[in-house]
Parts: sequence; structure tokens; C-alpha cells
Amino acid sequence: MSPRLSWIDRMPSKTPNFFILGPMQWSREGRRNYVTHVGTSFQALFGSQVLLEETRGAQHPHCLLCGAGNAFGPRVDFRFMGEGKVHASFMCLRPHQSYPGILHGGLISAMLDAAMTNCLFSIGVAAMTGELVVRFLSPVRVECEAEITATMDRSAVPMYHVSAELSQDGKVCARATGKFMDRRWTTASDQGESPGSDTRPEAGLAG
Repeated sequence: MSPRLSWIDRMPSKTPNFFILGPMQWSREGRRNYVTHVGTSFQALFGSQVLLEETRGAQHPHCLLCGAGNAFGPRVDFRFMGEGKVHASFMCLRPHQSYPGILHGGLISAMLDAAMTNCLFSIGVAAMTGELVVRFLSPVRVECEAEITATMDRSAVPMYHVSAELSQDGKVCARATGKFMDRRWTTASDQGESPGSDTRPEAGLAG
């Protein structure tokens, strides 16, 4: 008589992505590690503000942009909007300008990256940036408020594809796409191991 399989082991090798866009190929051990990592709650599957704040507080408390423990940063407060999205607004300060009256492009890029990172926090994932592509569409004025939104596009654990937009007065001023690697896999790679996956992160990951 064959041993009884747990519900984790009975998960199909091709499991639908909760954020649409195609199936993910998982080994049995990969499925087991994924479930252990994100848990079985609906919060982890679909995201929540509680999970965002818990993950950010535990994994990212001193971030320059969103960390509550960093007295020198703007402490941008990202909010979970449902459907794999997070949103925040922030004031573009004059000390952060490049050309007179224009917000520095490096800060814009960092804000987009932070938004995508917090988007992953909302599903309980702490990840490192592997690739960040930014397109600047229009100057962002200082001494005005700007809004930023990030959206989960697709995932193939341990890789996550996320996009973000920064807008001002209803006009999109910058867009970004990013590829993020689950931190557990980057740590395992540094130790010459991989938690249930043959996937190895590319070099050059950033927090």
C-alpha cells in the first residue's frame, strides 16, 4: 500500500499563478518549501496590509526610503490596494533636486524600486533586486506631492516580476520594471545550496 501523501505533495506540478500569466513548474520539494515560506493563509496568497507591515518591519526596518527605524529617510508609507498593488504618496523636497526645481532621477529610481519591494512585502516575500529598468517620461517637480504605485505582474518562484509608476498631478512621469529574487534563495546560493530548486540567482543583487 502506497504511503498517504500530504496536500502539499498532491499539489500539481503545474500550479496556476495567483497573479495570472501562466503556470509555474515546481518540483515536489520546491512546492513544499514555497508553502513553508509563504504559509497557507489567504493573506500570503492574495496580499494584505498586515502582511506588508509585518514583513517590512522584520526584514527592512532601516530602509532609507520606507524604514520606520531610519530617522534620515522620508519613511514612505506604502498601502496595500488589493489585486497585487501597493500605493503611496510623498512630498518631493527641494534638497532632493538635481537641476533646479526637478527631482533627482536617482531618487525617482530608488522610489520605484522601493514601491516594487513593498509590493512583494504585501505577499510576505522579502526579495533582492536583480534587475531594474527605468524609463523617465516627464520631469518631476519639487515642492509638490507625487504618487507611486507598484503591481505584481507575474512570478515563477523564486523570481518575481514587478512594475511601478510614479505620477504627479495625474500624469505618469516615470515607469519601471524589475526582477526580484527571494532572499532565501540568495542566501542559499551564497552557501552553495538551493532550497528545493535548481534555480540560481544571477550575480549583482541589490537590497
